[in-house]
Amino acid sequence: KMIFTSLKSGALIPAKIIWCLGMDEESFPRSESKSSLCAMSQSKKSDYFPLKADEDRALFLEMLTHAQDYFIFSYQRTHAADGKGQG
Repeated sequence: KMIFTSLKSGALIPAKIIWCLGMDEESFPRSESKSSLCAMSQSKKSDYFPLKADEDRALFLEMLTHAQDYFIFSYQRTHAADGKGQG
């Protein structure tokens, strides 16, 4: 039985194999650009405001702990910017 699910914290269930597709170096963890529309990220007195990279790191740990036998990452064999092969 195969189950496909999105990468959301709490959406994962324990599985024999967890296979992550498209996990390129520049894609995971996600980077975040500053936005002048986000008042929480600019306030120095606000509570902790998690970045997308923080959420991705927590999600990675959750995926790692839910993999019972295998934890597999895949990525593109060629770099999108220059077309050179990646090891």
